[in-house]
Parts: sequence; structure tokens; C-alpha cells
Amino acid sequence: MVAANALRGRTLLPHEGARRMLAMSNSRRLWAPFALLCLITLSCGPQEVGEECEEIGDDDECEDGAICTNIRGSNEGYCAWLCENDAHCAPDFECEAVAGTRARSCQPR
Repeated sequence: MVAANALRGRTLLPHEGARRMLAMSNSRRLWAPFALLCLITLSCGPQEVGEECEEIGDDDECEDGAICTNIRGSNEGYCAWLCENDAHCAPDFECEAVAGTRARSCQPR
């Protein structure tokens, strides 16, 4: 390394090269947590209507205007649109109560 830098007109002492390498590795270490935070943020956004969710009755887990509900006879949660009556739902859906809440959601007939 000393010889290559000597050709450029400057000789680096051994500790200078190590200091440069350490500075580069420190900057990379600073970016790693930032990159991980970005990935987590992108993958943990609200679920869209029709996607699976965890907490039945939770409206924070799903996109705006939707709630985590279950299909009759199932314990698996999925995001569904909130509603007040059948007129708020698509033709093949009806407005049904969400278990454990006062909310209602559009569920398949």
C-alpha cells in the first residue's frame, strides 16, 4: 500500500491507512440501523382490506376506514371495511357486527 501511494507522490504511514479504513467502517455501521429502520417501517404499515391481521376488533392495524374482523365460524382475522348498514357494503357483502366490539364491518354473505 505504501508503494502504491508513493507513486501518487505521497507516502501514507501505516496508521493513516488504518485510520481511513476505520472511518469508512464506522460510517457504514451508522447506516446499518437506519437502513433496518426503513425496512421495518415499510413492511409494518397498515394492512389493506382483505389482508390478514392479528387483533380482531382493532382498527389501528388496518388501513383507514377498515377494521380487523373475522369471517363467521373462523378465528382468523382479516381487514374489512367499516359500515353502518348493508348499503355501505359491496353487493356480495353484508354489514355484520365485529366480535367483541360495537363496530360493524362488511362481510361476505
